[in-house]
Amino acid sequence: EVVLDSTRFAGEGDVELFGEMLNRFLSLYATVNLYTRLVIVSQPSGKRQVWPDSKGEGAPF
Repeated sequence: EVVLDSTRFAGEGDVELFGEMLNRFLSLYATVNLYTRLVIVSQPSGKRQVWPDSKGEGAPF
């Protein structure tokens, strides 16, 4: 779970785009036998965005 200050973003779309990129990054670097689940809580509204579980792909190096 990641808590963000949404006033630092241009809009809700930017928060969602950041979440998509972070979710992809986490799934790329999680080991093959792990799953990741990203939850972003936007402050001050308290809005929760949940991404679906992602299977770890292992580090790409």
